[in-house]
Amino acid sequence: MLALGAGSVLGLETVGNHSLRLNQNISRVPDLRNNHLVSLRDAAPENAVPRVLLIGNSALIVSGFLQKLEEHAACSGRNVRFARAAAYGARLIISLRIAELRHLIGDVSWDVIVLQDFSSVPLDRADRFASTLAINTFARIAGDVPLVLFPHWPSGPNHRVYGEGLGWRYRIPTDIRNYAHHAQSHYNAAAEDTGATVAPLLQRWVTSIESGQSLYKSDKHHANETGTELAAGALWHGVEKNLRVRQS
Repeated sequence: MLALGAGSVLGLETVGNHSLRLNQNISRVPDLRNNHLVSLRDAAPENAVPRVLLIGNSALIVSGFLQKLEEHAACSGRNVRFARAAAYGARLIISLRIAELRHLIGDVSWDVIVLQDFSSVPLDRADRFASTLAINTFARIAGDVPLVLFPHWPSGPNHRVYGEGLGWRYRIPTDIRNYAHHAQSHYNAAAEDTGATVAPLLQRWVTSIESGQSLYKSDKHHANETGTELAAGALWHGVEKNLRVRQS
């Protein structure tokens, strides 16, 4: 397992030849602000209700994602309290630097922690390295709390990701299925390293797109309500599986 103490991540820009992109700033709204993270920690009830923390980016924010996830839990007869620590454009390696987020993980008895990295991460070797480093470090902080890794879905057909639009450093996927292959490989490797579960999103997404379903907003990247419903269902599958194991 790759291991790095969370405190030592601060100020670190490279490991060997790998740039960790820590010089990039993110907009820490709506759910990565210190006061929000502190409020999540203070409000966490110490009772029998399972607690699930979601750490990620805009995919966990748009189109009422959290509400859809809560609906899936309710339909399964589960009373689950979800907490979200996410921001637009957030990468896990950057979010890891936020002290209040590390405290939130360590100070609350979570039943499951969900991790989602930025959409382009699987396409670049250095970004994959940084993502794996972050996931391993989050796993160390979480201790015996099970992790669910939540891959970002592929962007839609004709999105710039399938051409030169992301720049020379990225491996250019040829189509949706090719992107899904790269993403699945990255998250599978991280799961093998940490014992995490990978939510079964990518194949469901590809199958739905190939069957003609419309899953995107007009930007061909963020999910519309149908896509959000599909993504939330896939994530709930991974979360519920771990809740059953955790509480058995």
